[in-house]
Amino acid sequence: QITGRAWKLDARTKSGGDTVTGRGVVVSSGYGLWRATIIAPIRNRAQHLAARALEVQLGGAAHAVMVGPHDCVNAARISAYVDGIPHSDGTPHSDGAGYAQGGEPVRLIAPAAAGDVGLVISLGSAWRFDPGIYIGLGSGNSRRLYRVASISAGPAPETATLTVAPPLRSAAAIGAIVDVAAPATIMKQVSDDAFDLDMGPDQRLGTLTIEMVEVTNGLSA
Repeated sequence: QITGRAWKLDARTKSGGDTVTGRGVVVSSGYGLWRATIIAPIRNRAQHLAARALEVQLGGAAHAVMVGPHDCVNAARISAYVDGIPHSDGTPHSDGAGYAQGGEPVRLIAPAAAGDVGLVISLGSAWRFDPGIYIGLGSGNSRRLYRVASISAGPAPETATLTVAPPLRSAAAIGAIVDVAAPATIMKQVSDDAFDLDMGPDQRLGTLTIEMVEVTNGLSA
């Protein structure tokens, strides 16, 4: 069980410093890279061996894996829009209530190009999005992570326009699903010594800490 994932969007700015009057010039690419500190307790032999295997698989900073923030407490909210659904035999629950069903997946209703920071989505009455949540776009080994900076009304009812960071890593077509359940991105160790498996004297209990950074050129073999 992973207990800690400290996520930060590295803004990638450069500055020549400030003058004595407090003036200065800061240059930003606007790109940004995700950085994360992964912390996991090691409590048994299986976890210890899995951590050892992961260290070999990562190969220092050579290989990448898919990692997400696991931010379910602060994720987008969904409320039931159909309730009172009975059992398969037509009978309700003992208290007279029924099952409830949530909304449709959130999708793009306008294409977005690589480098864009604006997304137009079908929100629906069942979904609640707030600035600060994580979302994902892409599938398989092309999944990428974004954070919502602001939300405004969309061009039609039950739609919204999102401003996200970092800028889109790749283009997204109309109908693409916006992942709010398990958004993730491709990451590797920041350096060869960024994998710290700290085990106690008995080699039974310990803590795994990995410092990771986003990879922009995809997963390596």
